[in-house]
Amino acid sequence: MSTVRIRNAHKFYNRGKSNELHVMNDINLELPEAGLVAIFGRSGCGKTTLLNTIGGLDKVASGSIKLFGHDIRENTDTLRNQYIGYIFQNYNLNVTETIYENVAAALRLCGLSDEREIADRVMTALRNVGLDKYSARTPDTLSGGQQQRVAIARALVKNPAIILADEPTGNLDETNTVMVMDILKEISRTHLVLLVTHEAHLVDYYCDRVIELVDGHVASDRKNEGANGYVQRNKSNIYLGELSRSETVAPGVRVEYYGEPTETLNLRIVHLNGKLYLKADNPTVKILDEGSEIRLVDGVFEATPAEGKDETHRPNLTPLPPVHGSHYGRLYHWKNALAAGWRENFSKKRKKSNRSLRVCLFLLAMVMVFMIAGQGAGIRAYSETRAAHNDALFYIPLDPNKNYSAINSAIGQHGIDYTRIIGGQPLYEGDELIFGTAAFMTGRTATLTASRAIAQSREHAEGLTLLAGTRELKDSSEILITSAIANELIESSTVGYIDGYEDLVGLINQSYLSSTWEMRSSNLRVVGVLESDEYFYYMDPMALASRVLRDNFWFPIAPLSQSVSEISLASGEAIFINNGFLSRPYTVGESFTIFGRTYKVAEVISPEEPQKFSNDKPADPAVIGGHADVEIGTEGDNLDYCIILSDADYISLSSSIGSTDKNLGFGYYDIYDDGSGYEVYYSNHLMIRSSDPASTERFLRDELGRGGFLTPSDILSESLAEQRRVAISAVVSVLVVLALMCLCVFFIMRSSFMARVREVGILRAIGVTRRNLIFRFGVETGLLLLCTLVLGYLGSSWFIASLSGAPLFSSIFYFPLWLCLGLLAFLCAASLLFGILPALLLLRKTPSEILSKYDI
Repeated sequence: MSTVRIRNAHKFYNRGKSNELHVMNDINLELPEAGLVAIFGRSGCGKTTLLNTIGGLDKVASGSIKLFGHDIRENTDTLRNQYIGYIFQNYNLNVTETIYENVAAALRLCGLSDEREIADRVMTALRNVGLDKYSARTPDTLSGGQQQRVAIARALVKNPAIILADEPTGNLDETNTVMVMDILKEISRTHLVLLVTHEAHLVDYYCDRVIELVDGHVASDRKNEGANGYVQRNKSNIYLGELSRSETVAPGVRVEYYGEPTETLNLRIVHLNGKLYLKADNPTVKILDEGSEIRLVDGVFEATPAEGKDETHRPNLTPLPPVHGSHYGRLYHWKNALAAGWRENFSKKRKKSNRSLRVCLFLLAMVMVFMIAGQGAGIRAYSETRAAHNDALFYIPLDPNKNYSAINSAIGQHGIDYTRIIGGQPLYEGDELIFGTAAFMTGRTATLTASRAIAQSREHAEGLTLLAGTRELKDSSEILITSAIANELIESSTVGYIDGYEDLVGLINQSYLSSTWEMRSSNLRVVGVLESDEYFYYMDPMALASRVLRDNFWFPIAPLSQSVSEISLASGEAIFINNGFLSRPYTVGESFTIFGRTYKVAEVISPEEPQKFSNDKPADPAVIGGHADVEIGTEGDNLDYCIILSDADYISLSSSIGSTDKNLGFGYYDIYDDGSGYEVYYSNHLMIRSSDPASTERFLRDELGRGGFLTPSDILSESLAEQRRVAISAVVSVLVVLALMCLCVFFIMRSSFMARVREVGILRAIGVTRRNLIFRFGVETGLLLLCTLVLGYLGSSWFIASLSGAPLFSSIFYFPLWLCLGLLAFLCAASLLFGILPALLLLRKTPSEILSKYDI
């Protein structure tokens, strides 16, 4: 049966280029089960390439190579470990492992896991080559001949069917050459041994079959009968037949001189009393007697004694049984991969060479954390906008030409809880609440800030759980805030004694609440905290209505309780104060419409009737509709008229929409001069609070059409669009930093990996699979990252978290847990990938290519 069958095998180097080499040209061979077969030829004829393709270290371009009927290109690593033992010219021993481990690796690559069996087989193999006493030493402490015998033991320990020997004696002296060749000859009696050599005398003396290659072709294939090796020349024997001879005869003496004379030898011979005495004047003369190691032998040395070799000089090799293993090609598992990783990264031998790598990875992690945390402000603004978004608020842009009667009557239906007019765009709706805590001699007043706070009427807070303070409002300056606003205030606190809801009760707002036309100072005081995730604060209904009508519309309208005295008004009635400038003055009993609501003029008052005004002094500024800058009854009045409603009508008007009499000159929008000569368009919206957004959206769609209102998702999209630009800029900066960091890790790991390329080539050559090597380098890289990058990252994250907890740094760094864990996961995955990427790129090559091109 043919152990190896080669059919029409071709192999090229630099194919398609001007320097193309056809190193295997249509080779067809069948090799037996046993025997020493020489692949012989001059250097460059393709001997090693043929051997490598048979052993799976290289690939053929076309044709097939089969081992026991299995194509070597299929399951290459399994076939190599199961059937082939490889002996390399350069030994290819792992110098970081002991001789024992080097030999045992061949068994572990066959899936053998019984340590006792491994030990028995390894020591037997080492005894066969005479190195059992050196099992605990590393290969770099042995001579070249001893290292080659270790390589032979590694090839023999699993008792493979085929032994491939690539120039096994190329680096050995004559003594070790004979020893190695004798071992191979003995193995070939029961196994197939393929020997690549260019030494003709070894082929003649040892090989049973000689395949000669010339320029990639099989030039000859012949048998070599009677090749039993040769007896090594004994250096202690002097063969007289190989030297020139001269003879001198004197009385009683015959002197034979062998070799060419170089100087005159003075020799005195004395015969006295039956004894001979010899004296030579030359000090280099050696006297040979029966105890001397040097012996004189007649004749010449015979290099090929055919008889006696088998019995006298054959090595005594203890046979080893075949290995029946599994999981071929897997050398590394978790335990030894971790041990190898620790040894490579942290052992004393590697400590100095890898110190810079570890320091760089540690510092990279720290830099990454600080840079990402510093860029987090843009991400925080984006996330806070999304978190503060209210999914229950709809907005209707008001048009004086549309009929909104259905909207006015829909409160309490279709999920609509309540409505309120707001000024400007919903995107900018909300007030910034700023509360001062205390002033210190050593610093400025500490403040707490919450943005996007929306004012609501007190009655809408019914049903919310009280968390701190009281829910009662005694005057218009008191407010209730939700826990969402309270949490933002506490997070913005720059002092340690504000850390709970109770600490917020009693704080007074020091900010200017924004309005459409002006900035108005506020002295709102927090009296209670209610549980809600909406960014609302609740105030007195009259105070809220005054803010809505005063801040969002430039027209004079006031509630009865704050404007005039000694007059009562029924619902739907109004007092009309004419300042003499209205184009068409209204009379008693006449009706007019504001925001879809109709009022009847109950009385017309002239500003010259001071007794009816709360301030009683016509020359003083009258607070009408909250406008303290309006003077009534004096020249320079800029108020054409004023309308006074009952308190209930005044409050309800703040949430009503509809048409307004054009004679009154105001509505939902206005055009005004911004002081630069340009007219500015300004519009208002109706805010709708819904407890059933889906139902509310269907109702509004039926009444107004899809383009007639803004849904919560529309508002969120507009809000995020502005923040998205900042967030994208921050994310781009983060990605750039991450990319640079990954490149740094890649080049650092690659520079460290280059020194280990030969090790990878050796491991692939002895049969370790690509997947198992990736596993080993993955574990090794993971261990390195865990002890450097991860530690640096966690330490820096803890430091950032500590700083972020301090009020002074909370606005500088933003590094929440989700960002911390997400970035850590990304860094670990990216660093692991870039750490093993050099190995992945290298392992695309065949073992032969790795060893030949990266033998450093």
